[in-house]
Amino acid sequence: RTPGEDGRARHNSRWSTWIMDRRYERLTDLARDAEADVRACLAWRPDAAYVAEVRREFEAPFAHMHPTDPPVRMIGSSKTLDEIHSLCGLEQFCDLLADEPALVRDWLEARTQAAVAHAHAIAPLGLSPLAQHAEDIAYKGRTMYSPAMLRRYLFPGLKRIVAAWHEHGVRVMFHSDGYLMEVLDDL
Repeated sequence: RTPGEDGRARHNSRWSTWIMDRRYERLTDLARDAEADVRACLAWRPDAAYVAEVRREFEAPFAHMHPTDPPVRMIGSSKTLDEIHSLCGLEQFCDLLADEPALVRDWLEARTQAAVAHAHAIAPLGLSPLAQHAEDIAYKGRTMYSPAMLRRYLFPGLKRIVAAWHEHGVRVMFHSDGYLMEVLDDL
């Protein structure tokens, strides 16, 4: 999705963007939007226009550099869990997980399929030998979710996303803020 396409107000800073109005009055409203996002992600296919836009956004910051300059260039991987809890807020996401675990599982699966399609569409361009997959899953002293939840819902999809990049010879760096020691072996 492009920023703002879903009608949510976003704040853009130099390094980050976040959704300003992500609270739902009722969990049923969140579930309705989650189901719609599942359908959209499952139907999404990266077309030529999407691939061209990713290329343009990737190359634009480096246009002023001399061709012999050795910049570190890293292509972005599509987020899954981080994007979902950003859309609705952590508290409401956890409420949805408690009340509708099958929906959350389906939502993560749909986002994973879209991220795999993104990797297969972008990696062959040869823009970078390195992709970054970022999921903020930890606080300063512990993970945001239980290790069991991450193992059940996030890590299987993450493994498939990384494998998609690897199929094209692209190495993947995982990024998260916070303390990850509880799941470091899983990563």
